[in-house]
Amino acid sequence: MVLVDPGRQVPGYCQALAEALAATGIDLDFVTAPLLHYAAETSERFHTELRFGRLLGPEGSRLRRLAERPAARRLLRGLGYPFELVGFLRAMRRRRPDLIHLQWSLWPGLDALAVAALRRGGLPLVYTVHNSLPHEPRPWHRWSYRRLYARADRLIVHTEASRARLARFVGPLSVPVEVVPMPADPVAPAGDRRAARRRLGLAAQAPLLLFLGHARPYKGLDLLLKAWPGLHAQLPEARLLIAGAPPRGAKALAALTARIRAAAPDGSIDWRPGYLPREAVADCFAAADLVALPYRDSDHSAVLTAARGYGRAVLATAVGGLPEALAGGGGRLVPPEDPSALTEALVALLSDPDARATLEAEALAAARAWTWTDAARATRAVYDRAGMRHAAAPPPEDRPDAAPPPFVSVILPVRDEEAQIEAAIRPFLAGDHPIERMELLVVDGGSRDGTRARVEALAATLPPGRLRLLDNPVGSTPAGLNIGLAAARGEVVLRMDGHAQPAEDYVTACLAALRRTGAWAVGGAMRGRGETDFGRAAALATAHPLGAGDAAFRLGRAGWVDTVYLGAWPRARLEQLGGFDEGLPRNQDYELCLRIRAAGGRIWLDPAIRSTTLSRGSPTALLRQYHGYGRGRAATLRRHPGSLRWRQALPALWLALLLLGPPAALAWPGLRGPLALALAAYGLALVGSTWQLGRGASWRVAGWLPLAFVCIHLAWGTGFWRGLAGEALGRRRPGIDPGARA
Repeated sequence: MVLVDPGRQVPGYCQALAEALAATGIDLDFVTAPLLHYAAETSERFHTELRFGRLLGPEGSRLRRLAERPAARRLLRGLGYPFELVGFLRAMRRRRPDLIHLQWSLWPGLDALAVAALRRGGLPLVYTVHNSLPHEPRPWHRWSYRRLYARADRLIVHTEASRARLARFVGPLSVPVEVVPMPADPVAPAGDRRAARRRLGLAAQAPLLLFLGHARPYKGLDLLLKAWPGLHAQLPEARLLIAGAPPRGAKALAALTARIRAAAPDGSIDWRPGYLPREAVADCFAAADLVALPYRDSDHSAVLTAARGYGRAVLATAVGGLPEALAGGGGRLVPPEDPSALTEALVALLSDPDARATLEAEALAAARAWTWTDAARATRAVYDRAGMRHAAAPPPEDRPDAAPPPFVSVILPVRDEEAQIEAAIRPFLAGDHPIERMELLVVDGGSRDGTRARVEALAATLPPGRLRLLDNPVGSTPAGLNIGLAAARGEVVLRMDGHAQPAEDYVTACLAALRRTGAWAVGGAMRGRGETDFGRAAALATAHPLGAGDAAFRLGRAGWVDTVYLGAWPRARLEQLGGFDEGLPRNQDYELCLRIRAAGGRIWLDPAIRSTTLSRGSPTALLRQYHGYGRGRAATLRRHPGSLRWRQALPALWLALLLLGPPAALAWPGLRGPLALALAAYGLALVGSTWQLGRGASWRVAGWLPLAFVCIHLAWGTGFWRGLAGEALGRRRPGIDPGARA
């Protein structure tokens, strides 16, 4: 395969990725341009070909020295790039690589034509979107980048936030977008602080804050300079090291230098403009007590991953993909564009060595939890899905001398799922997790259709023990889950429902999220699918804020959450918690998440964990489902007082308003206006949400949307109040969950 970075924009990333891919056995050529400011690394594992940037001239030449000026470099690259691109296309047609992986675009409009030409020639192409759009976008960039992205076979981004930003900036794409997090490079604790500061000429004892990288507007250096006087007033001994590429142009450089002098007339800021060699970067991290990322906007940050690899604490703003990148620990977040909050947080961390030590340990642990070997494996899987034509050598985890992937137990509590059960099981059999490292445990709660026969027929086609059918005499979902847990042999336990359909990479996505975040539970978004017009309307309504409130698992927002759909757990954690509460035929998953959080664990939602669930096909079925949800939530509230969320209270309060509002308005005329206003607001919300969702659906589906919303709200509210009344009167039924459909 061929890895391409035509402008050498991400040299460290490409070098590390190429090394890791080559280590898996891929025969790889790295096609790129020369580095201008320091010598490029070399490797015996892959071949580097300098096909771009030839007009920059050989090292040491006058042309190369001229090219070190940004304006001249852009001109020389621009003059040569179209001809170099044509030569690259001809070379690829002759060479016929198995796949091309493009890392950056110099001219997105021109590159879109080149990608289309490669695809017409039958060459699979993957594009890594390091930035959804340039940090200083031009009016035409949205159009040109959309054309480029739409022509690839697969797109890779580094965070779920980047996937969402991509859709927001360039619109919906038919090309699959896959998340491969950026590992730390290198994973090596920073060296001795005193020695590093001595080499850099810095004070040995002063608290040192580091800002590293290109001083571009989106990185918020001006915000840090606004925060510095307040910080320095509270910590007079503190110092700030600003190191990295200066802004473009003599005027911009002079303006920044003047701003630095104004922020620190006493010389407490050390400003070192210029590109840094790798050893100088290592010294900067080693010398620093804290790394500041006061960004205004960013898909991700290579400085953050480098800080993690060196074991340095980070203070970042909560923008773009930075919160997700820090999910595994190693840093703290502050609101963006708030110098006072930035000052307060910086003072707190620079004054607290114990807190920094904790963050540094978290940073190294997160760096070791997701390595370049993991990223290479995930990238290889993307290559396979993109249509890489030849099988490469087995990755390290498939070799005899490597540790095998975790053994996984998938538990499916089912009842009367004859029509859906094969769709729930077959993706696991066809997935990318080795079947010999997995078992599927179907726990049947007394099916009276052909569910058992279908499972037994599937089991007969597999090696013994891969698919087992267990009996659940109680019949409820939590009892089935506990029966499966007792029989499971896996290090990791996954839940799947008989009416759900997982993606083929479901298991590997769960394992990657557990490994990357250290969460006690991970899961994906709940995506509905319908077999009737009403079912399709119900699927849309349950994934909309009017139907789901702020439920992240229905809206698909990545991050730390209160609950997830289905779920995957380290088995030891699940057993530590005592399994599932069998007194809750409904809502047992949410109740388990409450116990996880009470025990100090965290829950991560990763939209890369993909599955769909069959939505109820009729209003009656949807009413029954949400009535059960409401009753289950009331039962959970008795076990965990104070756990009710606003999204769960609103339908119950709305039902109370509908029932009590009219009589109250008759008795007290002053309430008629507020009641009419509330009813009108609800009607407008229904109309607006129907209009929003109905534009992308058929008129038959759109016509059912208002009824689907009303069914959700009224049934949930009725079930909740009924459940509360039953709990108060002590009439709790042990209840069997019909169809095991949670």
